[in-house]
Amino acid sequence: MITAAHKKALSGITVVVFSRGGDYLASAFTGTSGAFRITGLKPSAGDLVCFDASAITAGTGYVSQCFKNAAWTPTSPPPFSARPVRVRAGKTIAGINASLTVAGGLSGSVSAANGGRAITGVTVDVFTPGGAFLASAATSGAGKFEVTGLTPTAKGGKGDTVCFDATSATASPGSGPSAGPGLASQCYKNVAWTSSSLPPANVTGVAVAAGKVTTRVNASLAAGGAIRGSVTAGGHHTGAGGVTVDVFSSAGALLGSAVTSAKGQYTVQGLPAATGDAVCFDATSVAKGGGYVSQCYRGQAWTPPAAPAPGAAKVNVVAGSTTPGVNATLVPGGAISGTVTSGPHKSGVAGVAVVVFAPSGKRAGLALTSANGSYKVTGLASSARGYAVCFDTRFVTGFHSQCYRGISWDPSSSSPSARAKRVKVAVGHIQSGINASLK
Repeated sequence: MITAAHKKALSGITVVVFSRGGDYLASAFTGTSGAFRITGLKPSAGDLVCFDASAITAGTGYVSQCFKNAAWTPTSPPPFSARPVRVRAGKTIAGINASLTVAGGLSGSVSAANGGRAITGVTVDVFTPGGAFLASAATSGAGKFEVTGLTPTAKGGKGDTVCFDATSATASPGSGPSAGPGLASQCYKNVAWTSSSLPPANVTGVAVAAGKVTTRVNASLAAGGAIRGSVTAGGHHTGAGGVTVDVFSSAGALLGSAVTSAKGQYTVQGLPAATGDAVCFDATSVAKGGGYVSQCYRGQAWTPPAAPAPGAAKVNVVAGSTTPGVNATLVPGGAISGTVTSGPHKSGVAGVAVVVFAPSGKRAGLALTSANGSYKVTGLASSARGYAVCFDTRFVTGFHSQCYRGISWDPSSSSPSARAKRVKVAVGHIQSGINASLK
C-alpha cells in the first residue's frame, strides 16, 4: 500500500520492479486505496521495488522513493540503498509498502536582458547540489515556469541547483525563433553555463520546503554568440545534410551543436563569448555509401566524440554577433559492414557494440548491431594497413566479446587485441562480410 506521510492513500503511483542490476521487470499503478499488485515475476534472490510519484500533479506532489525509504529520481537507476525483495515461486510477498513525503517546488520567470521580453521554450533544469539531474520544465509563453515533486531541502542544506537552457528559446510575444546569435544559457544566479555540461560549482542554491513553492527563481538571459557556415561533400561541392556540427571550448568542453540542413547549412546559436572555440564536423550519421570522414575546421583530422586536438583552428565568438563562413568540405570515406550472429541457426544478435580501431590503436568508429545483427561503420579514412574490428558484448548477456575473427578480447581495454585480423578500407568502398559468430 502507498500512502502519504499523513497516511492518506495515494492512487496513480507507478510501482516499478527492477532486477538487482537495474533492468526493468514489471510495473503497476496504485488504486484508490493506495494498494497495488504485480504478478508474473520470476523467482529472485532480490528484486528492487520503486515508487514513482512524478505523475501526481496536485499541489507540490510527492517525493519518489524505492523500498525501503531510499531516495530515488525516476529518471535514474535504483539506488544501492534500496532494500531487495526476495521473490519466491507461487507466493505473494506482502507488506511492500511506502509512505511518501510531501514534496516542494520552485517557480519563476525568464526574460531577455536586452529589452526584458519574456522568453518561452527555455528548459529549466533542476539538479542536486552534487549535479545529479532531478526534474525539468519549459517556460510558457509568458516566460514563466514551475517545477514540483522536489525533495525538501534538509536544514542547513545548500539547496537545489537551477539552470536555464536557452538552446530552444523563443522571444515572446510572436517574434518567432530567437534571431541571430540567440541567448546564452546560465544557472541561478547569473552563472555562465553550457547546457551539455554539468552545472558549475559557484551557483546559488535554491531551498525547497515541503508543501510550498519557492517563488521568484528568475533569470535574465544575455545575448549569446553564434557560428554559421556550410558543409559540402567531396569535389562536387554539394551540400552535406545530416552532419552534426559541434563547438568546443579551448578546454575541450562541448558548448553547442547543430545539424546541417539538406543544403549543408548550419547555425550554432547561444554560445558564450570566447576568443578561440574549435568547430568540428561529425559525419558519422551520414550512412550513404562509405559516408564521409569527420574533421575539424580547417580540415584537421578528428574522431568523434573525442575533444578536438589542441592544434585545431580556432573561431572567435562575440556576444550578440554571428561569425559567418566557418565552412568545411568533407572527404569521402570508406565503410565496414557485417552481421553478428549466434548459435547453430546463426540468429542475429542486437545491441552489440562494434568498435573499429585505427592502425594507431585509437578508436575510429562505432556502431550498434540492429535487430537482425547487422551493422555498418562509415566515414573511415582509407587505410592500407587496415583497421581492427572488435565486438563488445557487455550490453548483451550470455556472450564473450571478441575481435574479428574470433580473437578473444577484453572490451574494458582502450585498444584492440594485438592478434586481431586487420581489415583494409578504400575511399568510397564498403568492406562487407566482416562478421562475428558469438559464443
